[in-house]
Amino acid sequence: MKKYDVISLDMFQTLVNVDTRKNEIWKAILKDEFTQAKSIDYGKELLEIVQANMRKNNGFTTLREIFTSSFEHHFTANTISFSSSEAAIIIMNEHAQAEMYEDTLDFLDYISGRYQISIVSDADDTMIPLTFRRNPYIVMTSEQHRSYKNDQSNMMFKTLLNTIQLEPHRILHIGDSASDILGARREGISTCWLNRDNRSWKQENKPDFIVSSLEELKSIL
Repeated sequence: MKKYDVISLDMFQTLVNVDTRKNEIWKAILKDEFTQAKSIDYGKELLEIVQANMRKNNGFTTLREIFTSSFEHHFTANTISFSSSEAAIIIMNEHAQAEMYEDTLDFLDYISGRYQISIVSDADDTMIPLTFRRNPYIVMTSEQHRSYKNDQSNMMFKTLLNTIQLEPHRILHIGDSASDILGARREGISTCWLNRDNRSWKQENKPDFIVSSLEELKSIL
């Protein structure tokens, strides 16, 4: 007997690897000034600014707006002359072109037909790769629901439950971030932390499962 009826998945760094597009983001911004070292350092700096902006409780703001303000902050600090609004469009487009991990297609094939599949992503709609928008999945974005995973409203996971109309424990949500695990657990949804990079779990509330790949998850299902 199946443990779950629904497999819910995060998108970025779970199904697709945004790291495959980082150089393209900074090449478009820095042009002749691009170096691999700058791509790495600036990427880390920008991520910290974006995460800080997402934690601010000033009502819902789209990722396009968050990216714009984050780039503006970053460009000022690093004396980069480039449009922050244009940079936001670039990073969103590059998210949409991110490559799948090697185990993604095989895992999706494995669960297709066996489980209902949903994708719950902290993203604007245009960031979702076209392949996933064309498939018969339930795709939920933060832009659609004016909420981010694990924000105070927890609307993303509340809406998932309302849409699917199942007991929370019949759903397994898989993601790479603490927001995935904490947000889903607050609604009673079963959770699996996808820890591809051998990180340490630092939150008090722990996921039900921890795996290092989607392939490893098959044994749990």
